[in-house]
Amino acid sequence: MDDDISTCIYVEAKYDFLADLDKYLQYGEKAKSHGDKKNYDNICAFTETNFRDNYTEVNKICKKFKYLVDSFFLEKKETTFNEIFTVQYLCYWLNDELKKISNNSVCAKVFHQEMKTKDVKYKELNVFNENIYDITKNDLSNVQKLIDLYTKYNEINRIISSTHLNGDECINISEKCVPEYKNDYDRCSNQSTKFCDALKIFKNKHDSIKLCSKQLKEEENMIFLRSITSDTPASDCQISVYRVNSESTKERSESHANDPDSSNIDIQSIVLPIFPVLGMSVIGFILYKFTLIGSWLHPQVNKQKNILNDIAEKRDLLLYSPQYQ
Repeated sequence: MDDDISTCIYVEAKYDFLADLDKYLQYGEKAKSHGDKKNYDNICAFTETNFRDNYTEVNKICKKFKYLVDSFFLEKKETTFNEIFTVQYLCYWLNDELKKISNNSVCAKVFHQEMKTKDVKYKELNVFNENIYDITKNDLSNVQKLIDLYTKYNEINRIISSTHLNGDECINISEKCVPEYKNDYDRCSNQSTKFCDALKIFKNKHDSIKLCSKQLKEEENMIFLRSITSDTPASDCQISVYRVNSESTKERSESHANDPDSSNIDIQSIVLPIFPVLGMSVIGFILYKFTLIGSWLHPQVNKQKNILNDIAEKRDLLLYSPQYQ
Protein backbone atom coordinates (compact mmCIF):
# COMPACT_ATOMS: atom_id res chain seq x y z
CA MET A 1 0.00 0.00 0.00
CA ASP A 2 1.46 3.34 -1.11
CA ASP A 3 1.44 6.56 0.88
CA ASP A 4 -1.74 8.62 1.17
CA ILE A 5 -2.62 10.82 -1.78
CA SER A 6 -1.86 14.49 -1.11
CA THR A 7 -4.89 15.67 -3.12
CA CYS A 8 -7.43 13.68 -1.10
CA ILE A 9 -9.23 15.22 1.88
CA TYR A 10 -9.10 12.67 4.69
CA VAL A 11 -11.69 12.10 7.41
CA GLU A 12 -11.28 9.94 10.52
CA ALA A 13 -12.74 6.46 10.01
CA LYS A 14 -15.94 5.39 11.75
CA TYR A 15 -16.47 2.02 13.38
CA ASP A 16 -20.16 1.71 14.28
CA PHE A 17 -20.82 -0.69 11.39
CA LEU A 18 -18.80 -3.37 13.20
CA ALA A 19 -21.93 -4.16 15.21
CA ASP A 20 -23.40 -5.77 12.05
CA LEU A 21 -20.09 -6.96 10.63
CA ASP A 22 -21.12 -10.54 9.84
CA LYS A 23 -23.85 -9.38 7.49
CA TYR A 24 -21.62 -6.93 5.65
CA LEU A 25 -18.76 -9.40 5.22
CA GLN A 26 -21.13 -11.85 3.55
CA TYR A 27 -22.05 -9.27 0.93
CA GLY A 28 -18.41 -8.24 0.58
CA GLU A 29 -17.58 -11.83 -0.36
CA LYS A 30 -20.40 -11.97 -2.90
CA ALA A 31 -19.25 -8.67 -4.45
CA LYS A 32 -15.89 -10.18 -5.42
CA SER A 33 -17.50 -12.17 -8.24
CA HIS A 34 -19.09 -9.09 -9.83
CA GLY A 35 -15.91 -7.35 -10.95
CA ASP A 36 -15.91 -9.06 -14.36
CA LYS A 37 -19.65 -9.32 -14.95
CA LYS A 38 -21.36 -7.46 -17.79
CA ASN A 39 -24.56 -6.38 -16.02
CA TYR A 40 -23.12 -2.99 -14.99
CA ASP A 41 -21.17 -2.24 -18.17
CA ASN A 42 -23.42 0.69 -19.06
CA ILE A 43 -22.62 2.43 -15.76
CA CYS A 44 -19.09 1.29 -15.01
CA ALA A 45 -17.65 2.52 -18.28
CA PHE A 46 -14.95 4.92 -17.12
CA THR A 47 -12.17 5.79 -19.54
CA GLU A 48 -8.78 7.42 -19.30
CA THR A 49 -10.63 10.74 -19.38
CA ASN A 50 -11.99 9.92 -15.93
CA PHE A 51 -9.09 7.94 -14.49
CA ARG A 52 -6.07 8.28 -16.70
CA ASP A 53 -3.80 5.45 -15.58
CA ASN A 54 -6.09 2.84 -14.09
CA TYR A 55 -9.64 3.14 -15.43
CA THR A 56 -9.78 -0.65 -16.08
CA GLU A 57 -9.20 -1.42 -12.41
CA VAL A 58 -11.62 1.34 -11.38
CA ASN A 59 -14.34 -0.17 -13.59
CA LYS A 60 -14.01 -3.51 -11.79
CA ILE A 61 -14.30 -1.78 -8.43
CA CYS A 62 -17.27 0.17 -9.78
CA LYS A 63 -19.16 -3.03 -10.65
CA LYS A 64 -18.58 -4.53 -7.22
CA PHE A 65 -19.52 -1.26 -5.51
CA LYS A 66 -22.66 -0.98 -7.66
CA TYR A 67 -23.67 -4.52 -6.63
CA LEU A 68 -23.35 -3.59 -2.94
CA VAL A 69 -25.28 -0.32 -3.33
CA ASP A 70 -28.09 -2.06 -5.21
CA SER A 71 -28.25 -4.90 -2.67
CA PHE A 72 -28.62 -2.60 0.31
CA PHE A 73 -30.45 0.45 -1.05
CA LEU A 74 -32.20 -0.33 -4.34
CA GLU A 75 -33.10 -4.02 -4.33
CA LYS A 76 -33.18 -4.02 -0.52
CA LYS A 77 -32.01 -7.60 -0.16
CA GLU A 78 -31.40 -6.74 3.48
CA THR A 79 -34.44 -5.25 5.21
CA THR A 80 -33.06 -5.12 8.75
CA PHE A 81 -29.89 -3.13 8.13
CA ASN A 82 -29.02 0.16 9.78
CA GLU A 83 -28.63 2.76 7.03
CA ILE A 84 -25.85 4.72 8.76
CA PHE A 85 -23.89 1.54 9.54
CA THR A 86 -24.28 0.37 5.94
CA VAL A 87 -22.91 3.61 4.47
CA GLN A 88 -19.97 3.43 6.89
CA TYR A 89 -19.19 -0.09 5.70
CA LEU A 90 -19.45 0.89 2.03
CA CYS A 91 -17.14 3.86 2.64
CA TYR A 92 -14.57 1.57 4.31
CA TRP A 93 -14.98 -1.07 1.56
CA LEU A 94 -14.50 1.50 -1.23
CA ASN A 95 -11.39 3.02 0.36
CA ASP A 96 -9.89 -0.41 0.89
CA GLU A 97 -10.48 -1.41 -2.74
CA LEU A 98 -9.11 1.84 -4.15
CA LYS A 99 -5.98 1.55 -2.01
CA LYS A 100 -5.26 -1.79 -3.70
CA ILE A 101 -4.91 -0.14 -7.11
CA SER A 102 -1.30 -0.32 -8.24
CA ASN A 103 -0.37 3.36 -7.92
CA ASN A 104 -3.05 4.30 -5.36
CA SER A 105 -4.05 7.42 -7.28
CA VAL A 106 -7.85 7.50 -6.92
CA CYS A 107 -9.59 9.40 -4.13
CA ALA A 108 -12.82 7.89 -2.79
CA LYS A 109 -14.55 11.27 -2.95
CA VAL A 110 -13.58 11.70 -6.63
CA PHE A 111 -14.88 8.21 -7.42
CA HIS A 112 -18.14 9.09 -5.67
CA GLN A 113 -18.57 12.24 -7.79
CA GLU A 114 -17.87 10.30 -10.99
CA MET A 115 -20.40 7.64 -10.00
CA LYS A 116 -23.09 10.30 -9.69
CA THR A 117 -22.48 11.36 -13.30
CA LYS A 118 -22.85 7.77 -14.51
CA ASP A 119 -25.70 6.44 -12.36
CA VAL A 120 -28.87 8.48 -11.82
CA LYS A 121 -30.19 6.08 -9.18
CA TYR A 122 -26.97 6.38 -7.23
CA LYS A 123 -27.11 10.17 -7.50
CA GLU A 124 -30.59 10.15 -5.98
CA LEU A 125 -29.33 8.34 -2.90
CA ASN A 126 -28.51 11.46 -0.91
CA VAL A 127 -27.32 9.38 2.03
CA PHE A 128 -23.94 9.00 0.30
CA ASN A 129 -23.23 12.69 -0.27
CA GLU A 130 -21.55 13.43 3.06
CA ASN A 131 -20.72 9.86 3.97
CA ILE A 132 -18.32 8.81 1.25
CA TYR A 133 -14.94 10.24 2.17
CA ASP A 134 -11.26 9.35 2.08
CA ILE A 135 -9.67 7.30 4.87
CA THR A 136 -5.93 7.24 5.54
CA LYS A 137 -4.01 3.98 5.20
CA ASN A 138 -3.34 4.06 8.96
CA ASP A 139 -7.05 4.30 9.73
CA LEU A 140 -7.78 1.53 7.24
CA SER A 141 -5.27 -0.64 9.07
CA ASN A 142 -7.02 0.10 12.36
CA VAL A 143 -10.42 -0.76 10.88
CA GLN A 144 -9.00 -4.05 9.62
CA LYS A 145 -7.64 -4.87 13.09
CA LEU A 146 -11.10 -4.44 14.56
CA ILE A 147 -12.67 -6.45 11.74
CA ASP A 148 -10.30 -9.30 12.60
CA LEU A 149 -11.18 -8.98 16.29
CA TYR A 150 -14.93 -8.93 15.68
CA THR A 151 -14.73 -11.82 13.22
CA LYS A 152 -13.19 -14.03 15.93
CA TYR A 153 -15.55 -12.63 18.55
CA ASN A 154 -18.55 -13.60 16.40
CA GLU A 155 -17.09 -17.07 15.85
CA ILE A 156 -16.79 -17.54 19.62
CA ASN A 157 -20.40 -16.45 20.10
CA ARG A 158 -21.52 -18.98 17.49
CA ILE A 159 -19.60 -21.73 19.29
CA ILE A 160 -21.20 -20.80 22.60
CA SER A 161 -24.72 -20.65 21.16
CA SER A 162 -24.31 -24.05 19.45
CA THR A 163 -22.79 -25.82 22.46
CA HIS A 164 -25.28 -27.39 24.87
CA LEU A 165 -23.95 -27.05 28.41
CA ASN A 166 -25.24 -29.17 31.27
CA GLY A 167 -25.07 -28.67 35.01
CA ASP A 168 -21.72 -27.22 36.01
CA GLU A 169 -20.13 -27.16 32.55
CA CYS A 170 -18.29 -24.19 31.07
CA ILE A 171 -16.54 -23.40 27.79
CA ASN A 172 -12.85 -22.58 27.92
CA ILE A 173 -11.53 -20.49 25.01
CA SER A 174 -7.92 -19.41 25.07
CA GLU A 175 -6.94 -15.84 24.28
CA LYS A 176 -5.08 -17.10 21.18
CA CYS A 177 -8.46 -17.54 19.51
CA VAL A 178 -8.58 -13.74 19.18
CA PRO A 179 -5.89 -11.64 17.46
CA GLU A 180 -3.67 -9.92 20.02
CA TYR A 181 -4.16 -6.19 20.41
CA LYS A 182 -2.47 -5.47 23.75
CA ASN A 183 -0.01 -2.94 22.28
CA ASP A 184 -2.81 -0.97 20.62
CA TYR A 185 -4.86 -1.03 23.81
CA ASP A 186 -1.88 0.18 25.87
CA ARG A 187 -1.33 3.09 23.47
CA CYS A 188 -5.00 4.00 23.75
CA SER A 189 -4.66 4.57 27.48
CA ASN A 190 -3.18 7.97 26.65
CA GLN A 191 -5.24 8.70 23.53
CA SER A 192 -8.81 9.59 22.72
CA THR A 193 -9.64 8.65 19.13
CA LYS A 194 -12.52 6.88 17.43
CA PHE A 195 -10.29 3.84 17.02
CA CYS A 196 -9.47 3.78 20.75
CA ASP A 197 -13.13 4.21 21.64
CA ALA A 198 -14.04 1.33 19.31
CA LEU A 199 -11.25 -0.80 20.79
CA LYS A 200 -12.53 -0.22 24.33
CA ILE A 201 -16.07 -1.11 23.26
CA PHE A 202 -14.80 -4.34 21.77
CA LYS A 203 -12.78 -5.20 24.88
CA ASN A 204 -15.83 -4.72 27.09
CA LYS A 205 -17.91 -6.97 24.84
CA HIS A 206 -15.18 -9.58 24.67
CA ASP A 207 -14.48 -9.67 28.40
CA SER A 208 -18.17 -9.94 29.31
CA ILE A 209 -18.83 -13.17 27.42
CA LYS A 210 -20.38 -15.67 29.83
CA LEU A 211 -19.11 -19.16 29.24
CA CYS A 212 -20.92 -21.24 31.87
CA SER A 213 -24.19 -23.11 32.10
CA LYS A 214 -27.20 -21.08 33.23
CA GLN A 215 -27.85 -23.80 35.83
CA LEU A 216 -24.84 -22.74 37.86
CA LYS A 217 -25.19 -20.45 40.83
CA GLU A 218 -24.75 -16.79 39.98
CA GLU A 219 -21.31 -16.55 41.59
CA GLU A 220 -20.14 -19.65 39.70
CA ASN A 221 -21.60 -18.47 36.42
CA MET A 222 -19.58 -15.24 36.50
CA ILE A 223 -16.60 -16.89 34.86
CA PHE A 224 -15.46 -14.68 32.00
CA LEU A 225 -13.30 -15.26 28.98
CA ARG A 226 -9.75 -14.34 29.94
CA SER A 227 -8.95 -10.83 28.81
CA ILE A 228 -7.04 -10.75 25.54
CA THR A 229 -4.72 -8.17 27.06
CA SER A 230 -3.38 -11.01 29.23
CA ASP A 231 0.39 -11.19 29.65
CA THR A 232 0.35 -15.00 29.64
CA PRO A 233 -1.14 -16.05 26.29
CA ALA A 234 -1.75 -19.67 25.36
CA SER A 235 0.46 -21.22 22.68
CA ASP A 236 -2.45 -21.74 20.29
CA CYS A 237 -6.22 -21.44 19.96
CA GLN A 238 -7.86 -23.96 22.28
CA ILE A 239 -11.60 -24.45 22.76
CA SER A 240 -12.95 -27.07 25.16
CA VAL A 241 -15.73 -27.86 27.62
CA TYR A 242 -14.90 -28.46 31.27
CA ARG A 243 -16.66 -28.90 34.60
CA VAL A 244 -16.29 -26.35 37.36
CA ASN A 245 -13.80 -27.52 40.02
CA SER A 246 -13.05 -30.74 38.14
CA GLU A 247 -11.35 -32.06 35.05
CA SER A 248 -13.40 -31.94 31.89
CA THR A 249 -15.00 -35.22 30.91
CA LYS A 250 -14.10 -34.46 27.33
CA GLU A 251 -10.51 -33.55 28.11
CA ARG A 252 -10.16 -36.56 30.37
CA SER A 253 -11.43 -38.95 27.70
CA GLU A 254 -9.23 -37.38 25.04
CA SER A 255 -6.12 -37.54 27.17
CA HIS A 256 -6.97 -41.16 28.07
CA ALA A 257 -7.37 -42.10 24.40
CA ASN A 258 -4.16 -40.35 23.39
CA ASP A 259 -2.07 -41.95 26.15
CA PRO A 260 -0.72 -45.35 24.98
CA ASP A 261 0.14 -46.30 28.56
CA SER A 262 -3.31 -45.55 29.95
CA SER A 263 -4.66 -49.09 29.37
CA ASN A 264 -1.58 -50.58 31.04
CA ILE A 265 -2.14 -48.32 34.04
CA ASP A 266 -5.73 -49.54 34.38
CA ILE A 267 -4.67 -53.21 34.19
CA GLN A 268 -1.90 -52.68 36.70
CA SER A 269 -4.29 -51.01 39.14
CA ILE A 270 -6.40 -54.19 39.10
CA VAL A 271 -3.70 -56.88 38.94
CA LEU A 272 -1.02 -55.54 41.28
CA PRO A 273 -3.06 -55.81 44.54
CA ILE A 274 -3.58 -59.58 43.88
CA PHE A 275 0.09 -60.43 44.39
CA PRO A 276 0.32 -59.40 48.07
CA VAL A 277 -2.78 -61.50 48.85
CA LEU A 278 -1.34 -64.57 47.11
CA GLY A 279 1.99 -64.03 48.83
CA MET A 280 0.42 -63.90 52.29
CA SER A 281 -1.50 -67.13 51.58
CA VAL A 282 1.64 -69.01 50.55
CA ILE A 283 3.60 -67.78 53.58
CA GLY A 284 0.76 -68.81 55.90
CA PHE A 285 0.64 -72.31 54.40
CA ILE A 286 4.41 -72.78 54.79
CA LEU A 287 4.33 -71.62 58.42
CA TYR A 288 1.48 -73.97 59.23
CA LYS A 289 3.00 -77.05 57.57
CA PHE A 290 6.72 -76.81 58.24
CA THR A 291 7.36 -74.72 61.37
CA LEU A 292 6.80 -74.87 65.16
CA ILE A 293 3.92 -72.47 64.70
CA GLY A 294 2.13 -75.16 62.70
CA SER A 295 2.82 -77.86 65.29
CA TRP A 296 1.44 -75.55 68.01
CA LEU A 297 -1.61 -74.54 66.03
CA HIS A 298 -2.54 -78.12 65.03
CA PRO A 299 -3.44 -79.39 68.60
CA GLN A 300 -5.30 -76.12 69.25
CA VAL A 301 -7.37 -76.62 66.14
CA ASN A 302 -8.10 -80.29 67.05
CA LYS A 303 -9.05 -79.23 70.59
CA GLN A 304 -11.53 -76.73 69.22
CA LYS A 305 -12.96 -79.38 66.90
CA ASN A 306 -13.43 -81.85 69.85
CA ILE A 307 -15.24 -79.16 71.86
CA LEU A 308 -17.56 -78.45 68.96
CA ASN A 309 -18.22 -82.19 68.47
CA ASP A 310 -19.09 -82.66 72.18
CA ILE A 311 -21.54 -79.77 72.02
CA ALA A 312 -23.18 -81.24 68.93
CA GLU A 313 -23.55 -84.71 70.59
CA LYS A 314 -25.14 -83.24 73.73
CA ARG A 315 -27.56 -81.27 71.58
CA ASP A 316 -28.61 -84.42 69.74
CA LEU A 317 -29.15 -86.32 73.02
CA LEU A 318 -31.37 -83.56 74.34
CA LEU A 319 -33.42 -83.49 71.15
CA TYR A 320 -34.11 -87.25 71.18
CA SER A 321 -34.48 -87.79 75.03
CA PRO A 322 -37.87 -89.43 75.95
CA GLN A 323 -38.74 -86.68 78.43
CA TYR A 324 -39.09 -84.28 75.52
CA GLN A 325 -41.35 -86.60 73.49
